Amino acid sequence: MAGPALEELAMSRVCKDVQKIVDGTDRRLWRTGAGGYADEVELIRRRCNLLSKEDRALVLYYLDNGRRLSEAAGLLGVCEGTVARRVGRIIRRLLDGQYIACLRHRRLLGRLGMGVARDYLIDGLSMHAVAERRGVTVYQVRKMLHRIRGLGGCEGGSGR
Repeated sequence: MAGPALEELAMSRVCKDVQKIVDGTDRRLWRTGAGGYADEVELIRRRCNLLSKEDRALVLYYLDNGRRLSEAAGLLGVCEGTVARRVGRIIRRLLDGQYIACLRHRRLLGRLGMGVARDYLIDGLSMHAVAERRGVTVYQVRKMLHRIRGLGGCEGGSGR
């Protein structure tokens, strides 16, 4: 298998991986009694306002154009796999709900805590990048993330 056939197989696997993310989340919503896929898409659309302009445009393009990754990849000038990973990560972060829980407890976190939460949980930056952006040490970022995870409704981590 060579050339276009191999590339087509790889792209179909990428599309299936992104679909697994959406399907897995859909099943989780179903178990909690939510309305299903339409509710999930609406939740993603509402939370898109939290994203940067570029990420928001990419996710909305993905949702509005029937989840065609090849078109988005062509517009961005990158391969479909790159777009699939980026969209999948963004959707996972939006559906995670950790940042929403942090918004509920913003008084406890303060300005730095909310900045760290946004950079790490919404923008997807590493701890090192957050520390550099916020002008603090990696230790301070790690300590703040530990505090964020300790808040009610902020379980888990994204492993960055």
